[in-house]
Amino acid sequence: MSPAHANGVMARECECRPPSLCWSGRSSFGTDPVPNFCDLAKPARWPGSQQLGEMHMHPLKRLLPLVHEHWLAFWGGMALICVGRVFEAGVPLMVRLSINRITAHDARLTYPVVVILGLAAMRYLAVAWGRNSCARLA
Repeated sequence: MSPAHANGVMARECECRPPSLCWSGRSSFGTDPVPNFCDLAKPARWPGSQQLGEMHMHPLKRLLPLVHEHWLAFWGGMALICVGRVFEAGVPLMVRLSINRITAHDARLTYPVVVILGLAAMRYLAVAWGRNSCARLA
């Protein structure tokens, strides 16, 4: 008996892999049709007219049409997040200034403390607005 007729099931040539899943026909136990696994390997249409191949894309690539449609809100939000990171980078510089003044027995700590509080507040506002701008797209 040839492999094409093994177990009473007629195999069908197709392009899916592995070949062990590539068969169709009728079972030898009854008249119920055996599922055709080749059709499962082909891209199926999903609601929203996305193909199965598109569903396995990188998650960020699926967002590209949305980014192109709302580019100003998206890139504006991303820019605000980056500006928030710049404010965040200023805090260690002010801490360094404060520590240097303390080690030099200089009591002028009001300026670094106020700047740290201001940088923290501006960082919070920039990142919050940036995240909110990007989150409204989702």
